[in-house]
Amino acid sequence: MTVVDQLGTIAAGKSADFIVLNANPLDNIANTRKINRVYLRGQDIARAAMRAKWQAEPDAAPGLR
Repeated sequence: MTVVDQLGTIAAGKSADFIVLNANPLDNIANTRKINRVYLRGQDIARAAMRAKWQAEPDAAPGLR
């Protein structure tokens, strides 16, 4: 199976990057900030762990704070 064969739909055996929102962005564009989950290549990302790591490493992203 090639990478192209894994893209285009959400189904078993496919690869997907997507976000799950808590509110509809069609109702209010600000709802795009109400992120519930993030999936990269079909895997749920541990956002809280990433946030804690970034906050513990102040030199990791200079200028972004």
